[in-house]
Amino acid sequence: MKNMIAFSDVDGTIYGKDYKYSKELQQSILDFQKKGGYFVIATGNPPFSRIQKLATELNVRYLITSNGATIFDNIEKKYIYKNLIDKSTQQKVFEIAKKHKTQLNCWNEENFYTYNRWKEHSKSYNYSLLDVSVIKEYNENVNNLVKMELFGDKESILNSYNELKKMNVTIAFMRDEHLEITMPNTSKGIALKWFVENHFNDSIENVMSIGDSPNDWSMLEITGFSYAVENASEKTKEKAKFYTSRYDQNGVSMALLDYMDRFNSKKLS
Repeated sequence: MKNMIAFSDVDGTIYGKDYKYSKELQQSILDFQKKGGYFVIATGNPPFSRIQKLATELNVRYLITSNGATIFDNIEKKYIYKNLIDKSTQQKVFEIAKKHKTQLNCWNEENFYTYNRWKEHSKSYNYSLLDVSVIKEYNENVNNLVKMELFGDKESILNSYNELKKMNVTIAFMRDEHLEITMPNTSKGIALKWFVENHFNDSIENVMSIGDSPNDWSMLEITGFSYAVENASEKTKEKAKFYTSRYDQNGVSMALLDYMDRFNSKKLS
């Protein structure tokens, strides 16, 4: 065992829909780092303005982003790992979005795009961006997409899902009105394992992960110390080895304390 390494989801884990977290949470992460730990953000969002701001405030250098399709260095401001969507897959997903009249959100390494905006899902842009005026309208000339998301009502998303599952893609069914699409062999868990083994030269058995949603399952299932926050779904809790309090009750802070204790006990045994 070499270093304490913690991977944390953001939305519903670090903060909620108001994008605010407590000073106690911030301090607990900084204290974890002072004790030699590495804290890595693992999010479904791209490393755009809101996520970079969060990483800077928490003194986080590395971010697993877009459900594991990319890993971003927030100090060097560059990608160190990428699994991009090929043009054929991109076009097929776009055709499904048009057919079922869903909202499409997607992005490449530089820009955020949208198609067929739904008023009901207008807040979906805020998870990644501080300024939504930078969003560009999607067109078929856009290349090198990292991730695509569909938003709609229950029927349109279910119909889209039934078509998408016939394709060679990874699908995260987040809720009835929202699903996420990346390339095969893409997940937070796959990116986490690659990063732990290739960057830290360590084992995932020694690593902590924490989350609340279906796109966190892959990392909760493989890490030695996995935590689900209390506000997570029951299925998510089933994937984790340990539990902690809600995101707004310092769930991450409590999990970090528990992880440090378990890590040090394992190291001494």
